[in-house]
Amino acid sequence: PESCEFVAGASAFALLEVRGAVGAATWELVSGGLPDGLRVQTGGALAGTVLESGSFEARIRVRDARGLSAEGDVSLQVSPPDITVTELARQWMGSTPTLTTFQRQWLDNAGNGNGDYDLGDAFLYLRNGGAR
Repeated sequence: PESCEFVAGASAFALLEVRGAVGAATWELVSGGLPDGLRVQTGGALAGTVLESGSFEARIRVRDARGLSAEGDVSLQVSPPDITVTELARQWMGSTPTLTTFQRQWLDNAGNGNGDYDLGDAFLYLRNGGAR
């Protein structure tokens, strides 16, 4: 794919394709950047759990068994997770938290970045237009 859309805090997978390669092809990131948690696998997949939202541009190289290579650009758009106010607040309401580990990591990364999901992260998510 030339462009991919993912949701932060969730598993992501996109298979890259090449035509005319001889033998097994290997893939690598050449330049640009991928969101935290997403990697280029040597077998040609973009995979991981995305922990950062925004727009990203990356140049990817593929090399076949003969050593021939080609490069291409991939655009990634990662939207913020859809989290309700109740989900944000459950841990402070005496209820069992429902946020996944990856949603908590994303909220902290997008919030105060202190290494743990806390009230400051919830506040910043709400202030920036998140939650329904």
